Amino acid sequence: MVGFRTELSPSELHHQLREIETVNGRTRSAEKFSARTLDLDLLTYGDVVTNEAGKDLPRDEILKYAFVLKPLADVAADEFHPQLKQSYGQLWREFKGQREGLEVYDLDVSSALVSGFE
Repeated sequence: MVGFRTELSPSELHHQLREIETVNGRTRSAEKFSARTLDLDLLTYGDVVTNEAGKDLPRDEILKYAFVLKPLADVAADEFHPQLKQSYGQLWREFKGQREGLEVYDLDVSSALVSGFE
């Protein structure tokens, strides 16, 4: 999970994320929820609430799945869900869904590069 600021619109950013997936070997012919080489999702875009290119922002998966909400709360605990007006940290503390199976890994990505993108 990463957080960053951009000048790109949500639809432009979504397109860029899909391009990064493709460059890194992602194919779109697999069944939904099957294993993927790379899966990049735009979960939020500031306080924007929209549906662009068939994708809702903020994504509804944030409130459904611990594996989405927990990392979001880790990187943006003080940011607010634009519809619920609660911070992601608070949403995680109050999360009632299944938390089992979550594992935390400390990865050194200081030298990681996404080839073909600046």
